[in-house]
Amino acid sequence: MFLNKLNKEQQDFFIELAACMSSADGVFSDEEKEIIREYENELHRPLDVNFSDGLNLKKVLDSTPEMSAEAKKIIYFELMGLSLCDGSHRSEEAILDDLAERFAISKEQSKCMGDVIIELFKVYKKITDVFTM
Repeated sequence: MFLNKLNKEQQDFFIELAACMSSADGVFSDEEKEIIREYENELHRPLDVNFSDGLNLKKVLDSTPEMSAEAKKIIYFELMGLSLCDGSHRSEEAILDDLAERFAISKEQSKCMGDVIIELFKVYKKITDVFTM
């Protein structure tokens, strides 16, 4: 949704984190695949990462680019959406917790973002239901 606000280096960093996130539980779900396709559409380019294999999270985090607080929140928000999309996010929680600490995102901010994402998913479901009536 907000990836176009990031510069190219930040987008590339996000893509690598998304690859780590989507493979954290060992399952690359249909919901995760759909969100990855949405990222490609939003960024107007194919994502040159094998999402089913994932990447080395430590290596990705070691290459964290310089970012504003807003860019960090965008990346965190988008990754939280990816982690929540398939209803199974336990394995992704450790990654989100690490990012929250690195990005200085409080528990309250994280909870607020999670609540917004859940509401957003409900709205998307309602919209889809309208089209299938």
